[in-house]
Amino acid sequence: MKMVLVKRMLRLACFLGLALLLGGRAEAVEWVVLRVPGVVDEHAFDLSSVYLFADEVTFWHRVRPISPDAGYRLLRQRIQCTEQTLTTLTELEYQQDGRLIKVNTPYARDAQPINQPDERELAASICRLIGRKGSLGVAPAEKQSGETP
Repeated sequence: MKMVLVKRMLRLACFLGLALLLGGRAEAVEWVVLRVPGVVDEHAFDLSSVYLFADEVTFWHRVRPISPDAGYRLLRQRIQCTEQTLTTLTELEYQQDGRLIKVNTPYARDAQPINQPDERELAASICRLIGRKGSLGVAPAEKQSGETP
């Protein structure tokens, strides 16, 4: 199992490195769209970009506003499943035609508690997908000490 994971991460690293060297925009191949009740924008994560380290999951998150004139945002994010925190590592903003208009790569951004419905659904889906335990229905402060994650 570990060997398969290592091979997958190595393949992903090679692909991303090649995409950066070629200067083109790296397109994700496995977008998983999330349907969040009460949220009109489309939220999706790239299954092929998921990177696991201990209980942290790093991935690309796409947000497409419902407006047909709007572009979209790509966010490189990290979720800590048991602590239920989210860190945005990179933000890319694109126009509707795909032209990049803004890049934000904060170096020392703190992890934030997962509170928004779209963030909670994204975290629950990703943590469930990779088999990480973490009660996303219970706020971290409400967890009992000694509770297994």
